[in-house]
Order: sequence, then C-alpha cells, then structure tokens
Amino acid sequence: MATNSYISIAMAVLLMAASAHVDARTLLQAGTSIGIKGQDIGGFVLASDVNGYPEVNLDVCDIKSLVESTPPNFEDAFTIYAEGKNAFRSSGRARTLMNWATNPELADDPFVQPYIAEYNEVLFLESFVTELNGTTFLSEDDDRAAALYATLRSTVSVLYMMHEMDVAMARTALNELDDDTGAPHALDEAYCIWAGDTTGECTPLGLAKEAAQAAGLSNDLQAEFLELFLAMQVASRSGDSDAFNTARETFINRGIVLPHIQMVLKNAQQMVERNPREQRGRPEAGTAQAFAFAYYRTILPLVKEVSSTASSAIEDAINISGVPKPNAYNKIQKAFASVISSFDIAKADLGDLLIKKNP
Repeated sequence: MATNSYISIAMAVLLMAASAHVDARTLLQAGTSIGIKGQDIGGFVLASDVNGYPEVNLDVCDIKSLVESTPPNFEDAFTIYAEGKNAFRSSGRARTLMNWATNPELADDPFVQPYIAEYNEVLFLESFVTELNGTTFLSEDDDRAAALYATLRSTVSVLYMMHEMDVAMARTALNELDDDTGAPHALDEAYCIWAGDTTGECTPLGLAKEAAQAAGLSNDLQAEFLELFLAMQVASRSGDSDAFNTARETFINRGIVLPHIQMVLKNAQQMVERNPREQRGRPEAGTAQAFAFAYYRTILPLVKEVSSTASSAIEDAINISGVPKPNAYNKIQKAFASVISSFDIAKADLGDLLIKKNP
C-alpha cells in the first residue's frame, strides 16, 4: 500500500492545482481533445502537452467492438491498430498502438529487459499482436478476439506506459526536470496511458478496476494509484530519484502485477477440462483460457524472475496449445501464492479469488 508520505505529497499537489485545472471528462464530452498542459485527469494535473495520449485507449475499445461483432471484423480492427483512429498529435498525425509496439526505444528500458530476454526479440509486442491476425494457434474467433483485446489493453499498453515511466526515471536521475521536455513530460505520457480519461474500461486502470471487482474488493482504485503518480511527479520536478524509484516499484507491484494475477485467476475459474464428449466444456471456457494466457504474458517475466517453477506451473495449467489441465485453477492459485510475497502482495489482496474452488 501507499505510504503516508505519498498521501501527504498527493494532498499538497492537489491543493496547489485545485484552483487552475481543466477537467478532462468535461472536455471529452464536449468533443475536445485532451492531453493539454494544465488539464486535470482524475486528479493528476498535466505538466506538459501530451496530445492524444489519453485517447489511444479508445482505439483499443473500437478494436474490441469490431472483433466481438457478428461476424467479427478483424480486418478493420488491425487497420485501427496500424493506422490509428481516435488519438492525434498536435501535428495532426495519429498516435497508434502499432507505433507503441514497434518503438525501438523499448530495448533501452529497465522494465522491458526481462521481457526481451524471455521472448528473445526486441519487437515481441508486435509479434504478440500480429500472431493473432489470420490463422493462428487459436482456431476460434472468440478466443482470438479475447487474446487480441487483452494483449492491446494489457501487454502493449502496460509495456509502453512503463517505457515512458522509465524515461521519466532516467531523466529524474539526470536532473532533466523541465516540465515541457524533461522527466515530468514523460511521466505525463505514462499517466495518460494508464488512466485515459479515468472512466474507460480499455485502459490499464480499467483493467485494475475490473480485476479488483472480480476479487470482491473495491474497484475505486484511482485514489491509491493517484498517490503514486503524484509522488513520482513531485520527484520528477525536484530530481529526487530515490522517491521516484520507490513510488515506481510500488506501482509495479500494485498496479501491474496484482491486477494481472487477479485477472488470470478470474479467468482460470472459468476454464474446465474438455473431454471427447464435451470438447469445449462450458461455452466460455476457451475464451477464458485465451484471456488467462494473454494476461499472464504481461507479467510472466516478472514472475519467472522470482520462481521459474511457479511460472512453468502456471503456463502448463493454462496450456494454451491444448485443453486446460485438470484442476488448472487450483494449480495456478498455488503457484501465485508461492510468489506474491516477493511483490509485497498479501493473500488478502486476492480476495475471493484465493478462496473459490475450481468450478
């Protein structure tokens, strides 16, 4: 959990900003682009212009609608992925999910290094997406749609958010503190990827809310994560690397690892063993397997650094190349329980998901 110092920092920044912010939700409802210096997005006042960043998640939502339609429209979905639709730079050029997935600067990020090592390529994000275009290891359209949505909402968005956060961390250490071009600017970009306008389901914040709700916990998480982002913002303006790094580490554990564990467990509950007389078990079983697979890929390298045995057990139980293993949920639950303390996560943080039995 966030410390009292984070709360104090958050309150101080909010008080300073309260008299001079523009509410992002109001601007979106009026059809106005957000991402402008001085705008308030869920209590976080942007230090710089980051045109289009809060709206990239709308592309994810549009892609979700297309691939979940009847019949699914993967062609238009991948066009939005490559060309963009809703988010634009100040120059008028689109911001796209493909730009995020193929940015070579990802190779320099501390957070991304375990992923490159695990997946053995710099452009692993692009590979994750393109392998879902056309004939893939997932034969059912519903399963492919689930994996694509989860990959864009989760893996691509989270990894690029962390790219921007790591840029902010590096600039803080180098004392590059200008609001418009330095560490605060990069942190603005990270926050806008995280939160969007704070109301949408297609952001990493939306995922965290859904995950907490699935666990029977509060889904009003904006305040907790706002404290951490505000702590990083203050540190990025003062050059306090230690404070920035502490808040970043807490955010990784609480904002990335925990929600993804919850989402994997949520979907693992719906996976059932298939047999010759009931090839797909319950109708949602295959889709749940695809979701569990995609969400786990977002944290797999982090879990594997703690325990390769636990990570292998989770992958084996999901078994994306075949049917879920017998008692997959119980096996996944046990594996996660063995590593959560390394991420400062308690069993209570998993709520109902650590209690329910395999259906």
